[in-house]
Amino acid sequence: MILPRIKVIIGSELSFVDSKNGVKMDEEELIKEFICIKRTNASTEIFVRLISWEGPHNPISQWKIVRTIKKDISDEQIAVELSRILNNRRYFIRCKECNELKPKGWMWEDNICQSCAERNHQVVF
Repeated sequence: MILPRIKVIIGSELSFVDSKNGVKMDEEELIKEFICIKRTNASTEIFVRLISWEGPHNPISQWKIVRTIKKDISDEQIAVELSRILNNRRYFIRCKECNELKPKGWMWEDNICQSCAERNHQVVF
């Protein structure tokens, strides 16, 4: 996996890391929206945006640090970490009906996303 264009915070400034060959589009979009990398003088921290719900129409976002790594990590090592996070069911789950990878907070049941729940199971959110 090659790094897509992702958010990187260096000190207090937000910048981006570009790649020539992005990951699969749905994964690239998930990385852009739900993963943030913060680089400081001491380390590189990887955050994941978690989604929880306060009622059926009120999503709550919270950034959680999921990995702290020594500062001089390469882009290849970051790509490995991103792949591990995307494949970790604590953060992302592949819907068994549409086969799309989604944040865990967007799932209706363990393996069915909210979109498929509405479309295929008459669930109203």
